[in-house]
Amino acid sequence: MKKHATARTETGELRSFAPSPGRGVVISRETIVDQLARTLSEEILTGRLAPGSLLPPEREFASTLGVTRTSLKHTLARLEQAGLIETRHGVGSEVLDFAKTGGAGLLPLLLSAAASDSSDSSEWILDWIDGLFEARRLFGAVIAAEAARNRSAGDVEELTGLLEALSLQTRPEGAQLVEAEIHRVIARSSGNRVFVLVVNSILDAYMSVGSLLVSPFRDPAALAALFGPVLTAIARGDVAAAKELSERYLSATGDSMLAALGVDANTREWTSEGGG
Repeated sequence: MKKHATARTETGELRSFAPSPGRGVVISRETIVDQLARTLSEEILTGRLAPGSLLPPEREFASTLGVTRTSLKHTLARLEQAGLIETRHGVGSEVLDFAKTGGAGLLPLLLSAAASDSSDSSEWILDWIDGLFEARRLFGAVIAAEAARNRSAGDVEELTGLLEALSLQTRPEGAQLVEAEIHRVIARSSGNRVFVLVVNSILDAYMSVGSLLVSPFRDPAALAALFGPVLTAIARGDVAAAKELSERYLSATGDSMLAALGVDANTREWTSEGGG
């Protein structure tokens, strides 16, 4: 007989907590914390666990989910870092209003949920995915423009070397890592340290499911040719061109990654293969 734990809502009502029908919590040992974090974050982000709800005591909760208390503790720490819960001694773990407390740590959880085969993810996750890639495009264009304004000779030299390294990659995974490093160097070249943190947060989000997003990287030489004009504009100090070309590049590669997640780039709706 399946056990159900209970969570106490802000009104004091006890709410049964169990995975949604048809999903279960079948967690592979090698990714147990990742999958458990995704499961619990979905419960919070969809409102099934509302702000003010208390999660069950750790021992009971771990038993119900079929995981060790150590794995659960790591999971709860990750959710707390993302601003989804707050754990207080003597009180337990309380669900927070993520719209007020959520931070960049939410982004990997959101993309991980999008990449999962959860049958009910499509109704709530699509706007988040679209928003992430829109932020990638808009922030990236502004950052490239500032890099064109503030780059140093050393920055240009490093970007030139990375572009050549990108063109010489033989595996999509290698191209993906080099391309990510180019974005980090562009951010650093902007002279704005906050931009570096923004880029790191966005990269961490989609690199968390990087193996599913390799489609733009299957032809590294073609990708380098597409990215090259952006870096040329930055090197020349052409602010307007750097912004325009970066937005164009990020739109093209973003659309390809969205398609890999099952999202139609034109309609911004799930394709028949996506959305669970």
